Amino acid sequence: MGALDPAETAAADSLTTINTLMRSTGTSSAGAGPVAGVVLAQMTTTFGTTPLPSETGFTVVMAAGSGAAVLALLVTALIPRRAVTAGVAQVETGNRRRGKGRRGNRRRGNGRRRRNGTARPTKRSEWRRRGARQTMEPWGTVTAAAPVPSEAAGGRRPAPAAVSGWKEVAVMLEVKTVEKPDERRDFPRGHLEALHMTGLDFAVGTFEPGWRWSECVAPIAGTESCMVHHNGYVVRGRMHLRMDDGGEAEVGPGDVFVCPPGHDAWVVGDEQVVVYDFAGTMANEYAKS
Repeated sequence: MGALDPAETAAADSLTTINTLMRSTGTSSAGAGPVAGVVLAQMTTTFGTTPLPSETGFTVVMAAGSGAAVLALLVTALIPRRAVTAGVAQVETGNRRRGKGRRGNRRRGNGRRRRNGTARPTKRSEWRRRGARQTMEPWGTVTAAAPVPSEAAGGRRPAPAAVSGWKEVAVMLEVKTVEKPDERRDFPRGHLEALHMTGLDFAVGTFEPGWRWSECVAPIAGTESCMVHHNGYVVRGRMHLRMDDGGEAEVGPGDVFVCPPGHDAWVVGDEQVVVYDFAGTMANEYAKS
């Protein structure tokens, strides 16, 4: 009962009491039926040769029933109602206290000030103020850009911020072309071109016929198998992938694949293979000693 609302508990107790009283009254009334029968059987009159209950007998039975009804009403009226009132008052008092606590929390929240006297903005207000251009950076942390002067100081408004590893970084519109990569790494029978942008490290891998990772890249990486994670899209050519645990697959033009670390790969056939990789690790770590 302690887990229930006090007002509901008091109301339930009161209803239980009234129900019990009514059932007791009904039982008593039902038990009074035989008594009325005895009274009517004793107070009779003769109609011809047939004995019938007399008027006096009916009067006595009705008087007894009316007296019992009046007594029941008096008992019902005397049932105490303080429990319900007290419960409701207690709940109302608790609600008022909780309401005051919330208002106090809001006041304390609004009253937080920075040391320089300006109000500290909340996370929600910051997101609303920055607008809709928000991005997420799940694969690493991007270094935040230098602060931009505010409009009040005669400068430009700062760019919206993105969340990266729970840290806010500056975001700007960026467009690059694979024709002018930020860097290129060559290895036997192939090369890699990488573009580095805010929130994205994109790689284009080109592999010539006869290329095999264990022969062409393993000496550079210094590992027995490729330990770079790939989220790739095959533009042209076919490549075979073999995992260290024995799993194998072959990908071709239009295929999208995910390949975790621990694998070997090689070009199938005489056609050059071109793969776009969006995972980021290939652009940053592939074919590096």
